[in-house]
Amino acid sequence: INSVMSRELPIMKIKEKIIIQPIIQPWTLIDAKYWNSYNIPLSFLEKRNTYSCKYVTITKGNKHYLLEYTKSNPIYCYRENFKGEESYKIYRPFAEKQYKWFYNGSWKILQRYDYLDWIGELCIITKSYKDCDTLGVCGFAAVGLQGETNPLSKGNYKILTRRFEKIISLYDNDDAGRTGAEKLKREYNITGFQMEECKDPAEY
Repeated sequence: INSVMSRELPIMKIKEKIIIQPIIQPWTLIDAKYWNSYNIPLSFLEKRNTYSCKYVTITKGNKHYLLEYTKSNPIYCYRENFKGEESYKIYRPFAEKQYKWFYNGSWKILQRYDYLDWIGELCIITKSYKDCDTLGVCGFAAVGLQGETNPLSKGNYKILTRRFEKIISLYDNDDAGRTGAEKLKREYNITGFQMEECKDPAEY
C-alpha cells in the first residue's frame, strides 16, 4: 500500500458574522432636523422599520464596540427582513467614513424590497436606504443594492422583472455610479440615469 505523504492544507478564512444589537429610543429634535433636511418624515421611517438608537453594541470575532448616540453623532438603524433573512444596517451620518456603516447581512439583500407594491409599471434600482426613501416619499417604487459596486443577483433580477414592467437604475453622479450603471446595462440591459443637478436623489 502506497503511503500518502502528509501535508498541511491551506487555512480557510471564514467570514466572521457580525452581531449587532441596537437599543432604540424615541425620535429626538436632532433626528427630526436631520431627516427633514431630506424631506423624509419620521413617520415614514417608522413604517419602514427605521429607528433612532441610544446605543448599539457590535461584536465581530473577539472585537467589541459600543456606539453611543450624541448630539453631534446620532445613530440610526435599518431593520430588514428579506426572504426571511434578518439584518441590521447601522448608519452614523456624521462619523468618519470607516465608522459610518455597520452591516451584518448579505450583499444579495435588496434594500426596501418589502415595501414595494406587488406589481407596478416602474422600479428604480439605487444604492442606499436614504435614496430609496427619498424616492418612496415621492411615490416611486425603489430598491437599493448594498452599494454601487455590488452586483444584482440573477435571482433578484428575475423577481423584479416578474413584478414590474420596466426597471431602471439611478446611481450617483460620479465615477462609481456611472461604472455601476454601466455594469447593470451590460449584464441585464437596464437603462441607467444620473441626476445632472446633484449627486443623488437624497441630495436633490
